[in-house]
Amino acid sequence: MLHYLEDWAAPLGELRRVLKPGDRLIAVVNHPIIFKMQYREADYFATSK
Repeated sequence: MLHYLEDWAAPLGELRRVLKPGDRLIAVVNHPIIFKMQYREADYFATSK
């Protein structure tokens, strides 16, 4: 969901707050072609607040 945000400051700040030293975060982003195949009329690069 992060790739749909205009401002990443708050979500990334929260991730930093909850992760303990030595923890790891694994983030997965869908490839744009999958999105386009599923939602043909949608704008992949549109953002939301």
